[in-house]
Amino acid sequence: MMKIDKKKSLAVVSITYLLALGVAAITVFILGESYSPLLKGAVADIVATVFVYFSSLIFRNSSMYDPYWSVAPPVLAIYWINAYDKWNVPQILMLATITFWAVRLTLNWIKGWQGMSHEDWRYVMLKKKTQKFYQIVNFTGIHLFPTVMVFLGMLPVYYFIKEAVDVNLVTIAGMIISLTGTAFEYFADEQLRQFKKQSTDNSAITHGLWKYSRHPNYFGEILFWLGLWIMAMSANQNLWPLAVGCIAMYLMFEYISIPMMEKRNLENKTNYASYRQHTSRLIPWIPQRER
Repeated sequence: MMKIDKKKSLAVVSITYLLALGVAAITVFILGESYSPLLKGAVADIVATVFVYFSSLIFRNSSMYDPYWSVAPPVLAIYWINAYDKWNVPQILMLATITFWAVRLTLNWIKGWQGMSHEDWRYVMLKKKTQKFYQIVNFTGIHLFPTVMVFLGMLPVYYFIKEAVDVNLVTIAGMIISLTGTAFEYFADEQLRQFKKQSTDNSAITHGLWKYSRHPNYFGEILFWLGLWIMAMSANQNLWPLAVGCIAMYLMFEYISIPMMEKRNLENKTNYASYRQHTSRLIPWIPQRER
């Protein structure tokens, strides 16, 4: 990892993402009119991911990819709206919902990232575990896998943009669920940030939303993607198979992200073993059996 201060590090990331956007735009142009906006978006998304991956190699910090999760969705939505020339009320509501979430999550990352000298603890752990095979894991697991997951979550958005002609109660319900999920993430992250500033020991946060769920930020993220699918269903009830996106998100958090966090917290948080005995794993207020 390079030792560059936070402002310069953020400038490097910003330039990297602008260049990645340019590479994605060139990809769409090269593909031409022979392919659907969905396929062109997918290919451009992967090409941009590869660009960010090589940039992370240059600066020896895979956390350069982290904001991609929140930056890519509004870009894809804008591209699809332009492709179909559908700047109508339903499409604008969808874009507003995604943008609100994206800005919130990106700002949260900016607040937490210390610069090129800081890399997500999970990447450091994977590097130690995989050693000479790390770059395979780095590209497929840290970069490509999240890109695919987000694109699956965006499939309902594509078909909503393509097919929605009006706003109904289901549209509003889906939007409310997504915005509620975003709010859940915001309050959970802010409560955790304040707790870390004030905490004098190595204990886990047990108040606020964290009193009802050990992972309220993950719960909020799942709600966000669920809401997008519900919005798509308001345009066409035959789009129910696109629930694969929010289901995949749930499975990722339930079987990958949460187990990693649980293991780390049990090792590092003095009160975590007792805390998880009486606090729901994911869904607030609903006790769940431990694995």
